Amino acid sequence: MPATASLALRSQKPIPRSAWRSAVATGISRYALTFELDATGTACCTLRAQSWAEFPGLSGRAYRALVIGTRGHRLVVGLMLRRVARRA
Repeated sequence: MPATASLALRSQKPIPRSAWRSAVATGISRYALTFELDATGTACCTLRAQSWAEFPGLSGRAYRALVIGTRGHRLVVGLMLRRVARRA
């Protein structure tokens, strides 16, 4: 199940729906991060970030405990969305 966070933004121009996806694979993990932008009105939109991850093997489980278990991933995604909101 993906981790999801969302944020409402305002704009001076109409906003089309769009999406952007990035994927990364390392020896101990595989990640995918998707950003979706949905218009919620003439000058409003919602930005949603979803992330998927797999952590195969023993080293993957240890890495997952560090990244997910400490809530570090949630903090980083939240920071990313707040930066976008400040710049919007």
